[in-house]
Amino acid sequence: MNYENETTTTYDNTLDYVEYAGFWIRFGAAIIDGVVLVIPLMILSLIFTGSLSMLDSAEEASLTALIVYLAYLVGVLLYFVLLTSGPSQGTLGKMMVGIKVVDRFGEPISKGRSFGRFFSYYLSGLFLNIGYIIAGFTPKKQALHDYIVSTYVVKR
Repeated sequence: MNYENETTTTYDNTLDYVEYAGFWIRFGAAIIDGVVLVIPLMILSLIFTGSLSMLDSAEEASLTALIVYLAYLVGVLLYFVLLTSGPSQGTLGKMMVGIKVVDRFGEPISKGRSFGRFFSYYLSGLFLNIGYIIAGFTPKKQALHDYIVSTYVVKR
């Protein structure tokens, strides 16, 4: 018996019967994550905009701004890597829309795989975000970064 369905579900030897998360539900999760991540950036910007004007030189202000920006980037990295590889198997956005990230056996992914997945987002974003858009057209709804690190996004 063949349980293949070209849209969102499949049965194979590596994953039991699951429903893969398509482009639009993943897009919704990304919007939520964007909102979650922009709030701390706005707070940091408000705090440090006033602080930068009190510094003695433009060099000190530039260095402080760079340090704040790098700290924010580390925070974003930790947000994606730790939440995706943690017990929730997804970011706050993914949790809110009811999806999670798994490996080919349906198990949670490791921190190393999550780290690779995070940096693969940049490849997915190259060339007009085609790497993200392909999730709407591939049999298991995988984006480019999912193919690179062998992950799947499935409904809970």
